[in-house]
Amino acid sequence: MLRPMKRMAALVLTFALALSMVPASLAAQTAKVKEDCVRVHAKADIDSECYDQVNKGDVLEVVKGKDENGWVKVRFTYTETGTTMTGYVSADFLSIKGGSDEQSEKKEKKSEEKKTEKKADSSEKKEEKAEQKADSSEKKEEKAEQKADSSEKKEEKADSSEKKEEKAEQKADSSEKQEEKTEQKADSSEKQEEKTEQKADSSEKKEEKTEQKADSSEEEEETAAISSNVSYTATVSDEGVRIRKEPNKKSDILTSVPEGDIVIVRSKEDESGWMKVLYYDAEGKKFKGYMSGEYLDINSIGSGTAAVPNAIIRESPEDTAPIAGVVPKDKSVDIYASKDNWYKVEYMDLSGWVKAECIATKSDSDCKGYCKVATDDLNLRAKPNKKSDKLETIPKGVVLQITDKAKKDRWYAVTYNGHSGYVRSKYVKDLEECDGGYVQVTASSLSLRSGAGSGYARLATIPMGKVLPVSGAVGSWYEVKYGKFTGYVSGAFVSATTKDGFSAAPDYAEITADALTLRAEASTDSEALDSIPQGTVLAIQGLQNGWYQVTYNGTTGYVDAGYAERGTSATEAASEQAAEAMASGGEASSQGSGNGGSILSYASQFVGNPYVWGGTSLTGGADCSGFVKSVLAHFGISVPHSSGAIRGCGQSVSVSDMRPGDVVCYSGHVGIYAGNGQLLSALGKKYGITYNSVHYKKILSVRRFS
Repeated sequence: MLRPMKRMAALVLTFALALSMVPASLAAQTAKVKEDCVRVHAKADIDSECYDQVNKGDVLEVVKGKDENGWVKVRFTYTETGTTMTGYVSADFLSIKGGSDEQSEKKEKKSEEKKTEKKADSSEKKEEKAEQKADSSEKKEEKAEQKADSSEKKEEKADSSEKKEEKAEQKADSSEKQEEKTEQKADSSEKQEEKTEQKADSSEKKEEKTEQKADSSEEEEETAAISSNVSYTATVSDEGVRIRKEPNKKSDILTSVPEGDIVIVRSKEDESGWMKVLYYDAEGKKFKGYMSGEYLDINSIGSGTAAVPNAIIRESPEDTAPIAGVVPKDKSVDIYASKDNWYKVEYMDLSGWVKAECIATKSDSDCKGYCKVATDDLNLRAKPNKKSDKLETIPKGVVLQITDKAKKDRWYAVTYNGHSGYVRSKYVKDLEECDGGYVQVTASSLSLRSGAGSGYARLATIPMGKVLPVSGAVGSWYEVKYGKFTGYVSGAFVSATTKDGFSAAPDYAEITADALTLRAEASTDSEALDSIPQGTVLAIQGLQNGWYQVTYNGTTGYVDAGYAERGTSATEAASEQAAEAMASGGEASSQGSGNGGSILSYASQFVGNPYVWGGTSLTGGADCSGFVKSVLAHFGISVPHSSGAIRGCGQSVSVSDMRPGDVVCYSGHVGIYAGNGQLLSALGKKYGITYNSVHYKKILSVRRFS
């Protein structure tokens, strides 16, 4: 009985020993994730469906090692359901340890050692063979010497033949050299001709530049001759007044100008009564020439009324200048110039200078004055109190237009870098007149006018985003220089800024042209990529020289901002389109529209804030599900911090019934529908919270929380 027991024990011991000697290659191989947000794909292809995301430090079981394309098949636990799944991860994001790889390294080392030993044995055999060959070589050398003696005699005969060939080659070389010299002379002649042509071209370009400079200088002198500040205009007072090429009646006629049309005056009336003018006809064609001053009435740059009982008119803009007359209170005057807080005015037959504070202009109702920031980093707040949200920080020296005053003048309402808010009046210096500074155009396009009012002639059209230096103001209208002209722009369509300007926050713009061309670059000469129909609302991604950068039908390009209305915000535009779609589709749920719009309105204010993996802060950083979770929490709606889990929350709706404010779910991502085919979401570290196409990948579910 003992012997069978001993045999059994021996068998068990032998089996255990055998198990302990199982090679390491049979042990499970693992891989450690080296970075955050690494995606696990359904196939070994970056474009395949994303199952889940793994993070730095996670340990995965390797099912199959790296393939020829660098993909590793792994086994992982799906975070949303807790089930075990297999997928593919790029080997670039994995550190593979254990298992067959380590065993393979050992095998490779042993293999290399064996190869080294074999090479050593082979070398010894080669040495023996080499010795045998050496003996054989000696015998061959003896035979070679005998042959060499015979070859020398043959070589002597060959030398004679070679000398003959050399002479023939020398003659051929001499002929080639002569041909080369001939070609070089021809090349030299061609180069001299090219240099002569280049000099001629250079001379022509210099002449063109000289002419351009002369034209530029002439234009500057003409403008300066009218005024050191403003480009004046004049109204034609008779029918068919002619513009001539030169200032005399015998000169060629360029065109005739109808009575009542406006011309831009380029120089004062000369001794013969001629004025140089610039005129654009009804078709936009430009004419530059001379008109007789007797048919031109110079237009004012503004109008106003006397704000004091007797506004004194002086002969020059000085307090000690002689008095030319007075303007009774509330009587109208025409303003022709502004200088050092003085207006040059005409009242009946009187002409002279009046203190600006004594004249109330028509634009004064929108302007309470001007001020300059007197402290470093002044806070612009949303409301007139210290606890209100801070919108911007304004540097020292910036000049601001005051549009209103609050709380007993302790707070001034101003606009800076596109934000309207309030600043404490004790931190700014009140100005008697607008003292320089810069403004930036905030309208899609803005007219530069010859006077401080919308009724004055248009001198030029300024594109959105253009930064303009300010030289003065009449009421709420800024006096600025743009190109060759100095004129006025309305303060309602510009914002105070610094010399460098500011970037407009992304929002939506609606196409107003019948069909607007989407171009590859911000230029009318650039390649046409597509045509966008009227009424299309696009998300603005950037601004460049008066062109919006947009994406349409998956193509990113530029559209002329002059044909895209940017009056409504992104949220309003999206909500309006959603409302129209609901009306046409017969939807009656006002609650869904209102709540969806409210959700989107609240979410859109965080555009531009950062993406942070695992975060839920709408200002400090959030990931995709954290962003949706925090937005819905603002409305008392609780959802999990998981893109997959959110797919089971709220009410399910079809993709075709999707409305602004609905939550759109994808594999590994989630966001809020913004209307017009756009998604608002925390897109990733590179993009932060931003807009992109709602169809950028397959939609798994749409959830409604209204």
